[in-house]
Amino acid sequence: MQTEVVQDQGLKRFFNQVYLFMAIGVAISAGVAFLLNYLWASQVITILSQHSWLMWVVFGGELALVLALSRAQMMSKAKMISYFVLYSVLQGLTFTIIPWVYDLGSITAAFLTAVVVFVTMAIYGRLTTKSLARSGQIAMMALIGILAATVINIFMHSSTMEYILSYGTLIVFIALTAWDNQKLKVMYQQATEQGGIPVDNLAIWGALELYLDFINIFLSILRIFSRNN
Repeated sequence: MQTEVVQDQGLKRFFNQVYLFMAIGVAISAGVAFLLNYLWASQVITILSQHSWLMWVVFGGELALVLALSRAQMMSKAKMISYFVLYSVLQGLTFTIIPWVYDLGSITAAFLTAVVVFVTMAIYGRLTTKSLARSGQIAMMALIGILAATVINIFMHSSTMEYILSYGTLIVFIALTAWDNQKLKVMYQQATEQGGIPVDNLAIWGALELYLDFINIFLSILRIFSRNN
């Protein structure tokens, strides 16, 4: 009985750490986007208009950091934190263009809705006793299909296809949010019982996964709300 209480307390501390890192990441991205938009907007527009290839460099940097962070077992906690912060900064650079495309009301409504959806699915993923592995795997396969369709639509320029993909992406990341929370719970138990990935490193990796879930939910809802408006 006492062992179960200790495990529950450890799991609670672990998830508190995960959500804290995730919230910090979102705050960093939002802060970078705000500063670039409201302090150096003209400079950013000039740079991007003259050197549009820089955004591809940013995307490449984000991908490289995700791949690096996936090696959580091999890295120190300090390095993982620095990589996660750098990833959040780069994501903030890409968010700079959001206020150029969407109005503040849509952005606020989408963000608040995303918070409600994310929290609901996170709670479900942690509390349900049903295995979500199957639905998570299906969501991952669906995500691959959505990515392929998104690339095709870059050349098709179909607004209808973009609208459909927004709903598809939203559904996929709603499922992944629940699955990732349940998966992190299992990975924490394995880490404490069998060793392997340090718990602190696992918390940072988990924060990145949930950060990506939340951001994609937010962006999908933002596109849907803007289309409806």
